[in-house]
Amino acid sequence: MKLALVNRQVILPESGTESFQCHASTLVRLPCGTLVAAWFAGLCEGSEDTAIWLSRYEHNIWTTPQRVVAREGEAHWNPVLFYPSDKLWLFYKVGSGVHVWKTWFITSSDRGFTWSTPAPLVNGDILPRGPVKNKLLLASKWRLDCARVD
Repeated sequence: MKLALVNRQVILPESGTESFQCHASTLVRLPCGTLVAAWFAGLCEGSEDTAIWLSRYEHNIWTTPQRVVAREGEAHWNPVLFYPSDKLWLFYKVGSGVHVWKTWFITSSDRGFTWSTPAPLVNGDILPRGPVKNKLLLASKWRLDCARVD
């Protein structure tokens, strides 16, 4: 397969974001053609003000980024967007670092305009697990390569 750059656009405005660091972007194309991008951003990687941000590419333009997940005083990391069928999933990490972070998720049925209440991937889990910034592969019905979602 031959790849080619078709379009190049900036999602975040170049002014007003000098104090932000952005990292670990994830991208998914919905059946309607909309692209959805998410990433984490804050003062610096691992700082307590990091949050998960999202933008949609519709009508040949990226929407203004929206902060979709943030818990006061906790770092947010490595979002992963996943669209297996009728629901958009967003997995992400919360915690001070890789050895203590937990995986949480939210879902959307309207292309990322509204989201469910955040929930842990595994209730009471003491291990850091679940997807980390890389695409999920659907091995069989609802069996994911790095997480199980019932």
